[in-house]
Amino acid sequence: MPFTAGDKMSNHSESRRPAYFSRLIDAYDAGLTGRHAHLGYWDEPEQVTQVSGEDFETAQNRMNLQLLGMISLSEADSILDVGCGFGGLLRQIDTLVQAVFLTGLNIDRRQLEICQQINSVNGNVFRWCESDACRLPFSGPSFDVVFCVEAVFHFLSRRVFLQEAARVLKPGGRLLLTDFSLAPPAGTPHFLPEALLADGFGPWPDPFCREGTTHELLKSCNSWQDVDCRDLTLQTAPTWLHVLPHNCSEDNAPTDPGVRSALTLAWLQRCGGLRYECLVATRSSH
Repeated sequence: MPFTAGDKMSNHSESRRPAYFSRLIDAYDAGLTGRHAHLGYWDEPEQVTQVSGEDFETAQNRMNLQLLGMISLSEADSILDVGCGFGGLLRQIDTLVQAVFLTGLNIDRRQLEICQQINSVNGNVFRWCESDACRLPFSGPSFDVVFCVEAVFHFLSRRVFLQEAARVLKPGGRLLLTDFSLAPPAGTPHFLPEALLADGFGPWPDPFCREGTTHELLKSCNSWQDVDCRDLTLQTAPTWLHVLPHNCSEDNAPTDPGVRSALTLAWLQRCGGLRYECLVATRSSH
């Protein structure tokens, strides 16, 4: 079905569309990547020494199953995926449950055009919406579940997004999101300019969570209760074996902005300066 425009997309909105998705779209069109645009999950990450494209896609599917295992879905649920990418998570949900309403929201029209190719295999209803995550185009409590997988760091404000998610969730509704929590490793100079990450993976307005980590923001707001934070840093670590070229290292500085940013994240993870967190929270009744 055609997607709707939640608000009038401005040039400023277009500037907030992640530039690296142009490469992902090209790869998808060429059949080199699937519908997932997030890190993978490995049960025994210490045993992994190399990752093929097939291994990575399997690990991405495994990540989705891990996330869905943290939040129960029921018949007739209305589900929103904010920053839905190519629709991989919603398509996977469609194969697992029936009689649900699936809405994917993205600021990038090109990604939504790829999502439109999905047809339900279980008779579920899909809807695609073009809008800014910090201005969700829904008038009030409309959803039972909101997902946001590896997208919140792109938004202008984590705090504003969480306020919007609380506004559109029904009381007792559940939020599940994943996010990076970054900090310069102890004993190292604070030399990591925000532009280094934004150059390849931007927009990334607040990489070092000066506004507060997503976990801190959820815990500090009375709109949320039963906040659960799980550290998946180790289980996602083999992703960097797939993302980075084999000859890439800190001593062999790459020129490609995306590779340079990925190398920065991989280095931060090895040094203990990166946490990959999955958070689940319940919309309180206040």
